[in-house]
Amino acid sequence: MLLISSLLIVMAIQGQTFKHCNIYQFEGRDSLKKSLVLKETFNSFGKILSEEYKNYKEDRAKGTEDTRYYYFYNDTLLIRRTCIYSSSFEKGDSEKTIYSYNDKKLLIKEEHYDFKRRAKKNLPPK
Repeated sequence: MLLISSLLIVMAIQGQTFKHCNIYQFEGRDSLKKSLVLKETFNSFGKILSEEYKNYKEDRAKGTEDTRYYYFYNDTLLIRRTCIYSSSFEKGDSEKTIYSYNDKKLLIKEEHYDFKRRAKKNLPPK
């Protein structure tokens, strides 16, 4: 997480401009009680750099877990997406997808990795 924040700061210092998009939702007909549910950041080329979901609902019954996504590019090609689950922000549980392209810039492979912190078995109590 610290590395990602540092990367964004470095890019801002180098003169890149960022655009932000905030999405609000409200329940029923009460538009006065809106809540910020999605924050998106884009680079100067219009490519998404990050998304942060908080209490986002696709419809009345289906919602999305609070999650942060970070996107990394090589020129304009997406090369990596990292996902951090809010239920585990402190624990550090996350997943990563790496995208590979051929010389014609066509996607040829996606690699998925899951990083979950687990307690080791048979450890003496503290």
